[in-house]
Amino acid sequence: MSENTAEQHATQEHLQSLKDALASGAAGRVRRLLANLHPAEIAHILESLPKGLRTILWELVDPEVHGEVLLHVNDE
Repeated sequence: MSENTAEQHATQEHLQSLKDALASGAAGRVRRLLANLHPAEIAHILESLPKGLRTILWELVDPEVHGEVLLHVNDE
């Protein structure tokens, strides 16, 4: 498996774990998962979620990394 494919797979696993945690209302678990991610990964995940989940997830992102995450969000 190439490095890029491995990264994509890991991001998909994080996305699914976050969706599962959000669906079950496990805010603490979501925060722990987010704490282990690079701001670029968080930005990608936010962009991958529907608006309702995106809003909930954004509220759980550590405010100290909000600026860094926003730097990686697409302008579109």
